[in-house]
Amino acid sequence: MKNRDNLSRFFFVNKMKIALITSKNIQKDFRSFIDQNLDGFNSGIIENVKIAANEVIQNIYRYGYKNVDGRSIEINLTSTNNELVLDIYDEADPCNPEEFVNKEYTPSEKGQMGIAIIKKLTKSFKIFPKENGNHTQLIFSDLYN
Repeated sequence: MKNRDNLSRFFFVNKMKIALITSKNIQKDFRSFIDQNLDGFNSGIIENVKIAANEVIQNIYRYGYKNVDGRSIEINLTSTNNELVLDIYDEADPCNPEEFVNKEYTPSEKGQMGIAIIKKLTKSFKIFPKENGNHTQLIFSDLYN
């Protein structure tokens, strides 16, 4: 956005939505969507968004949907002044985030570092179990630095 510094007293809100269907290409599809729709942001933040969101998508596909293709993941992106919020919705069985979100992970042959990566790359990472799935929220800041 041109002349952003002169307009800093205004509140900018941009919203986008993407519906993904689980398959072996789901992460590639999401990265393509981000590359096509998030120009103008700090390139480091765009990479962080792709990495962190892909970790969430991979976890939903692997653990929530048990690698079953054809399931739905909806992502709402909202940017305001200097934050980007990703609200990711799945239809998997509701999870208990306390079992894994606050746990400390160490590298292993099985991985286990995705949650740590998400926490490191985001300002905020939360999971809200719902009656018919889960709502994961990622917040990124410093979009224009």
